[in-house]
Parts: sequence; structure tokens; C-alpha cells
Amino acid sequence: MSPSSPRRILVPVNGSATLEETVSLSCLLARQSRGEIHFIYIIEVPLALALDADLPKETERGEAVLDRAESLARRQAEKSGAISIQVDLLQARHAGPAIVGEAIQRDADLVILGIVDAKRGGEYEDEFDIGATVQHVLLEAPCRVWVCRQPVAS
Repeated sequence: MSPSSPRRILVPVNGSATLEETVSLSCLLARQSRGEIHFIYIIEVPLALALDADLPKETERGEAVLDRAESLARRQAEKSGAISIQVDLLQARHAGPAIVGEAIQRDADLVILGIVDAKRGGEYEDEFDIGATVQHVLLEAPCRVWVCRQPVAS
């Protein structure tokens, strides 16, 4: 597989400001390879609750984010040819391991993550914290991982 031709693309979405960018990028890549995109929204369930707990507010938000991602992707697919698009709402204790598990289960060639709030700090001026989820996926995913970051506000 060349860097521009992944066939199975996993895109975790959470409704952040990077949604449109990650959808556009995944559609562009899927068109080039006649591939498939799988959007997932993960509800992180607190340890105090059963993993399959009914969380209506979180479920409603997740469905709205997935509907938006699917709608954006379908609009792009109409312009330039068919793309296979799937969506899933998942519940897990932690998003990072759930994303890696989905990448393994779906034999993903690429995971595209969007981040908006990398925090500067640490011992050195140029260090920043990308968060536990992104760090876990970068360390554990069995495939390529691309990170889309919003511009830093000046």
C-alpha cells in the first residue's frame, strides 16, 4: 500500500472542530483507492456503571456526530463516485484501546485522528500533551495513524 492508497480507513469522531477536515481527508483517500471509511463514536463509560449502561444523553450526542460525519461524507461521495461508508456507536471504558481494537477487528490500513486541544507544557517549551487517547493509538495501532491538528491560536 502506498501512503495515499489505504483501502480501509477508520475515523474516530467526537464532534470536535476537526470533524470536517478528517471527513474530507478520509473521503479523498477512499476515492483514490475505491476504499471504505468506517466512522466510530465512542462513549466512554465510567467504571461505576456497567459497560452496557443506558446513557441516553451520550448516545444522542454520538448519533448526532455520526449523522453529521456520514452526511458530510455522502455529499463528497456524490460529487466524485461511490465510497463505502459505515458508522458505529460504541461504548468502552477508554477510547484509545477501543480505537485500536476496532482497527484490528476491521483490519484497518489507516486511522485518522483529529485533535484540537494539544496542550503546551512540560519541561521544555516545545513539548505538548496530545492526550491519553491519541498517545495510546499512536503507540498501539497495527496500522498507519495520521493526526489532524487544528492550528494553534496565536
